[in-house]
Amino acid sequence: MATRSDRGATVPLRTRIIIAIGIVIVFLSATAGAAATFYTDYLWYLDLGQTDVFWTRILSAWAVGATFGVATFAILYVNLVVARRLRPRVSPAAWPQGVALTPQQQIEEALARVRGRSSPSRGGSSSRSRCCWHGASGHRWPAAGRPSASPLRG
Repeated sequence: MATRSDRGATVPLRTRIIIAIGIVIVFLSATAGAAATFYTDYLWYLDLGQTDVFWTRILSAWAVGATFGVATFAILYVNLVVARRLRPRVSPAAWPQGVALTPQQQIEEALARVRGRSSPSRGGSSSRSRCCWHGASGHRWPAAGRPSASPLRG
C-alpha cells in the first residue's frame, strides 16, 4: 500500500479532469440565465431592426461601470499614496545595536511609553523596585512576581 509520502503531492489525471468538468458545469450554470437574457434581447432588437439601440444600451452600461471603476480605483490609489507619505518613519539603523526589536520587546516598549517610563529595550533603565525579570522566558512582571489585572496599570 502506498503511503502519502510515496505518492507525493500529485493529483491523478482522472481527478483533475473531474474537477475541471465540475468547474465548467458550475460556471455554465451560473451564467446560463444572463446569456439567455442577452441572446433573447438581441433577437428582439434584431427583429425590430434596432440592433444599434441594443448595442448602445450594452456599451453605455459597460462605459458607466468602467468609469465608476476607474474613479474608485483613483480615489483608493490617491488615499494609499497620501497614507504612505504621512506614515511615521521608523529607521532600524537608529535603534541600539542597529537591530530590530522582537515582538516581545515591541510590546514592552509600547507599555513603557503608555506608563511614561523609559524602555529597557532601547537602552533605558529599568527600576528593580517597579519590575523584576521573572522566569526563564524573560517575561517582565510587576515586583510581586505575577501579572497585574491590567497590563497598562503601573
